[in-house]
Amino acid sequence: MFFTASLQSLFSTTNKKEFAAKVKQLEDFVIRQNNPSLIYRLAYELDSNDYKITRLENAIVKTIDHRSSYYILRFARELKGANIKKLQNALINNGNIVQVARFGCIIPGADKDFIEHFIVQSNNAKAAYYFLRYAGRSNTNRLKPIILKSKRPRYLYALAFLTHDKEEFNQIQDLIINSNSFMYMRLLAKHMKNADVDRIVNRIIASGNVVEMKRLHNMIKSDRLEKLSALF
Repeated sequence: MFFTASLQSLFSTTNKKEFAAKVKQLEDFVIRQNNPSLIYRLAYELDSNDYKITRLENAIVKTIDHRSSYYILRFARELKGANIKKLQNALINNGNIVQVARFGCIIPGADKDFIEHFIVQSNNAKAAYYFLRYAGRSNTNRLKPIILKSKRPRYLYALAFLTHDKEEFNQIQDLIINSNSFMYMRLLAKHMKNADVDRIVNRIIASGNVVEMKRLHNMIKSDRLEKLSALF
């Protein structure tokens, strides 16, 4: 209530000195609360009115918890007065590697080379997957070993679209089939021209899972599935 009322009072003030005093009062209040949502909200309003947000930016990088990572991203993406380098370093110091990867993907001016190096050093598969898929430019060869080691079918499937090496594709396909993820087997069979469709069909038939057989039958052409469809 205090914050909302004070914000309304702030932007009804026309005297510059009085306005600056009210800004400081509100800044002091949100910083004492140590609430990144309030800090961001005030910064957004001030930034929209071309007022400096440096003090609030300094405050939000000190609220080190899972909530502040989200609002640091919003600072960088939505506020024109944001210091991108400072916010990037804050996220890195925060240690939330997935948010660092997101920062590199969606924030213009982010140091993508440095972030990629940080992800490689972290060996975090989710961050590697996110950066590989959304960054727009990344060194597949540096991130690939992390994805392969994770054996996560979702990440492997994304990597399959980026590889141009048949042997490497076969390795990815092996890992997906061995993961027993029927969904990603189906997606491989439907969308990847190098996929071993017969092998995937055989694997799903061998599972005895009629629901999965039906799903695959609806996605691809297969003589074996066509014959079995009479039993579905």
